[in-house]
Amino acid sequence: MLLLDEPTASLDDANRRVVLELVDEAKRAGAALIGIFHDRDAREAVANRQLDMTPVDLTAKELLQC
Repeated sequence: MLLLDEPTASLDDANRRVVLELVDEAKRAGAALIGIFHDRDAREAVANRQLDMTPVDLTAKELLQC
């Protein structure tokens, strides 16, 4: 299990890609991942399920897997 708190925050693009590749490798190996991502693109790159928290509402969204 990986617990991630803003794993791509303050990274340049090259290191951001490295982190996302490592997270994706862990996911493909069967690891459970729980993460906080303010970077929506990074979150959607690795998430199967998302819980969006906004000041207005709390919305759970399951992504389709291809």
